Amino acid sequence: MFYFKLHPLQWQYESDCESVFRALELADGTYIVSTNAKGGTIEVIFTKEEVTESMALGHWIITDENGEWTTWK
Repeated sequence: MFYFKLHPLQWQYESDCESVFRALELADGTYIVSTNAKGGTIEVIFTKEEVTESMALGHWIITDENGEWTTWK
């Protein structure tokens, strides 16, 4: 499991680049990515390839659960 923000120079999520996302790896190798939103939690499934590509392209900035910058662990 890891936390991230969308890269503010490449993505804008509902005008809020401060949203912290959680990526949880499932048993089949896919990831469920979730974040809190008005009215509940948004969850989206990503393949391992999509996660790897997003990381390689710098679309995501790895953070801790509070949104503070950290390194990939």
